Order: sequence, then C-alpha cells, then structure tokens
Amino acid sequence: MNNIFDRGSAILVEVELKKRVPFVFETSLFDPAVSQKITVLDEKGTVVINNVNLVKSTIGKYYYIIQSLAEWTLGKYIIKILVVDTVYSDVNYSNQQNEFYLQ
Repeated sequence: MNNIFDRGSAILVEVELKKRVPFVFETSLFDPAVSQKITVLDEKGTVVINNVNLVKSTIGKYYYIIQSLAEWTLGKYIIKILVVDTVYSDVNYSNQQNEFYLQ
C-alpha cells in the first residue's frame, strides 16, 4: 500500500482485531467490549487526531478515514491504535500501515 499522500488527501486506515482462541494456536476476529481508538501524531509528536473511535465494518474489522489538512506539515505521521477490552488484555491487531507521509 502506498503510504505517501498529498496534503488534503483522505487516508484510509483498516484494522483487524483478533483474540487468541484457548488451547489452539489460532486467533479469531472479535469486537472489544470497551473501545477501539485511533490517534495520529506528526513526527514532532504533535497530536493531529486524538483518541477517536474507529468505525466498525464487520466483526473485528474497523476503519478510519484520516482527512489530512492542507496546513499539516510535510513529513512522517505515526498511527497509534488503542484497544480496550474487559476480558482480553492481550489483543492482537493488524493494520495495513502504521505510518504515512505527506508531501
């Protein structure tokens, strides 16, 4: 996936949330009981999107569209995902990108 975008672009972030199935070495998609949030920071650590809920697509699959602004600085941005669940403390998540660049 291309992770270089122009300022003002919409950037799709897709996330899969999985829990480990007891006694087997596999995981299954699931929805956390509490929350699943996204935060985006620029390379100086300035928060540009703060603790916003991801949008549910289907069980265990979430997304968020980052609408970058024309005034955001050029360079690297870091995507952080926070998942909170009341039962599972070890939640695996995968997203297609954990950073992007504005040019």
